[in-house]
Amino acid sequence: MACILYKDFSRGCIVKFKDLLKVSNYDVCQSQDGYKKCPFYRVIDEPDACCKYTEECINLCLNNTGGSVPYKSMVQVGESYCFSDNNVNCVVYKLREEGKDVPIDISPDDSKIEMEI
Repeated sequence: MACILYKDFSRGCIVKFKDLLKVSNYDVCQSQDGYKKCPFYRVIDEPDACCKYTEECINLCLNNTGGSVPYKSMVQVGESYCFSDNNVNCVVYKLREEGKDVPIDISPDDSKIEMEI
């Protein structure tokens, strides 16, 4: 079974995540079960199961890197932080909760994201 959102709501994914086209060739959407780990799918399908900043973080990441962050890295970050109780240990989460600005090149583990120039 392919991603339900691919068949019926792919436009919705692209509207919500405008730079999705830069990251995905949609092969994961058509996979047997791979879509279940897709952070884009999960934000739409399981909004209450993810960190309240996940959608914003994904869009910032896509926008600020020009979509150069590998999809697999996004899935790993999602599973390690966004879709787990570990989200409270995310540097971005902590900064947002403190009302501070988040540097555009920071990742959840406090490492730097290589920016596209």
